[in-house]
Amino acid sequence: MSTGRKIALCFGCVLLTLSAVMLTTTVFLRMHFPSMDIEAILFTVQFANEGYTPEMARKLIVYAVLAAALAVLLSIRLVRMTRAESVTFIRPDKVPSFRLNARYARIALLAAVPAISVISLCVETNTFSYINNLIHTSTIYEEHYVVPTSEIVTFPEEKKNLIYIYLESFENTYTTPENGGLQETDFMPELTELAKGNVSFSHCDKLGGSVGYCSSIKYTMGATIAQTSGVVLMTPLGKMRNKMNELKCFLPSLRRLEDILHDNGYTQLFIEGSNSNFAAYNRYVGRYEDSSVFDLHSAIDEGLLPEGYFEMWGFEDCKMFEYSKQKIEKLAESGKPFAVTMYTMDTHSYEEGYRCELCDDKFDSRFANAVNCTSRQVKDFIDWLKTKPYYEDTVIVITGDHIAEHVPEGLVLEQEGYTRTPYNCFINAAKQAVNPKNRQFSPMDMFPTTLSALGAEIKGDRLGLGTDLFSETPTLCEEMGTDEFITQVQQKSDYFNREFWKESETAQT
Repeated sequence: MSTGRKIALCFGCVLLTLSAVMLTTTVFLRMHFPSMDIEAILFTVQFANEGYTPEMARKLIVYAVLAAALAVLLSIRLVRMTRAESVTFIRPDKVPSFRLNARYARIALLAAVPAISVISLCVETNTFSYINNLIHTSTIYEEHYVVPTSEIVTFPEEKKNLIYIYLESFENTYTTPENGGLQETDFMPELTELAKGNVSFSHCDKLGGSVGYCSSIKYTMGATIAQTSGVVLMTPLGKMRNKMNELKCFLPSLRRLEDILHDNGYTQLFIEGSNSNFAAYNRYVGRYEDSSVFDLHSAIDEGLLPEGYFEMWGFEDCKMFEYSKQKIEKLAESGKPFAVTMYTMDTHSYEEGYRCELCDDKFDSRFANAVNCTSRQVKDFIDWLKTKPYYEDTVIVITGDHIAEHVPEGLVLEQEGYTRTPYNCFINAAKQAVNPKNRQFSPMDMFPTTLSALGAEIKGDRLGLGTDLFSETPTLCEEMGTDEFITQVQQKSDYFNREFWKESETAQT
């Protein structure tokens, strides 16, 4: 075999190996993250370098081995083809066989396999749509973005506290059709009753929520940014990405809920059971001296957990609620208004949920039991708050961060004509909602709505790209149409890259 043919053979083997990796990656994404788009993948690759569960790592290794095995088999076939002048294809049922020149067979194989791999991966991750969004530029921020300044947002003299609870992958499909869900049994009866007894915004006349969703809001960090700043996260590429990685703060110039509460004298605490470095969360929050982050490492450092403790993503939700109670009690003693943000993790859909010591076997589905357990824990936490003297002066916001990325076994999440929406509930809101039902809105609307629930007055009823849902002002989804709004916020924005990624003169670390 000549040197040129050996080089070509090596190149072909490498190409086939990469193709096999792409094919198996596509299968992996399809099986475990059916709603994950390229936008989420790019963000995860850049920032989610810590916090993966051992189960996820094991599955990734298995798929990597399968990819390597497939590549070896294809390479062996390629080598055999190089030794033959032609390849014979025999068809059944006495159909005449035909012979194909080996050189043409190799070229066809080397062209077809990578092409199929790339196209499959692009289709599965909506890469073509992502590229289309990069090509087209939107001016939605220039035309509609409202900077949340102190001139626009004013707080009452007597300030209410805020407790904001993100429920991992929690959507309204977990209840029954009578309530607005898809299950035969209500897996979240406590949360269903809380929504009915308080303010819950919906896209229909039953339990519902935000419908303005795109790829950048289908994972926790993207959903957090949308709900606390009224914008859609855009993961920079090229030079902008390099500049971003040098910043000590994530989106340093973006005015967020934390900034506004800080300016109005709030002491703030952010609690999650995982590593806060995951997804750069500790670079997005905790920027002020009166703001702090409590995570897995904090619990270990304070002696609440032993060194090396790790369950699924960190520590369980039952511990998170107990630690939150302790922290809230201390904050309440100061006499200053406080804001506590909490994240649950036990209902992460990828792992089919996590069974803690409080879970039971009421349902056949492991995930359904995790959902039911979370529902009970939230209700117990609210009941605990009701016994406290500061309860009436505390606004409680409970919301799903996003809909489930993975379809758990034993649950129905899809039905023709049904729209999946994350759960939301406002308790002790300072205002009455003009029209909480049959609204078209997005997670960005949670930003001004939360401030309004605290009693803040918002000139024009809009902040960021969000609209105060307690008001009668139409949201941008209602004004532009949800499809058009989502199209606009996904397209390239010069304003976003220019204004939100620049160093802020006021941001602290």
